[in-house]
Amino acid sequence: MLNSPAWQELIRHRVAHLIVERIIVEYLEHAGENNGRLIVTYDDFVDDCGVGRRHIPEGIDIAVALGFLIVHRGRKSKKDRRHPNRYGLTFYPIHEEFETNDWNRIKSRGEAQAIVERVRAEANRRKIASPSIAPKMDEEQD
Repeated sequence: MLNSPAWQELIRHRVAHLIVERIIVEYLEHAGENNGRLIVTYDDFVDDCGVGRRHIPEGIDIAVALGFLIVHRGRKSKKDRRHPNRYGLTFYPIHEEFETNDWNRIKSRGEAQAIVERVRAEANRRKIASPSIAPKMDEEQD
């Protein structure tokens, strides 16, 4: 796995790499149990990895797209009703089944780079200007 094109691309993206490593630590803290149900909060990523909150979603998306993570998304919360994301590492058995090794489907460095570019393009599409800002109108139009 560490020689795979997917891993080589993952380590080029600091936040995604740190996210995977932090989830590995969580897995080990659970003695290799509960893969697929591991809870790591954004605060954990910020405190333990030193990454900014706004970079975390893209890092998670890159790690998922490269096949190292699965994510069961939590719901948005209000006050104390939190529903966190639950993570699984594809290179360890998930729910006492076999590992999926999704990262192994990527066969070349170029393919891994293209996957990351698609993830980044999608993230940029989500950052569209606020619809409450009215576009500038040409003075010639009535």
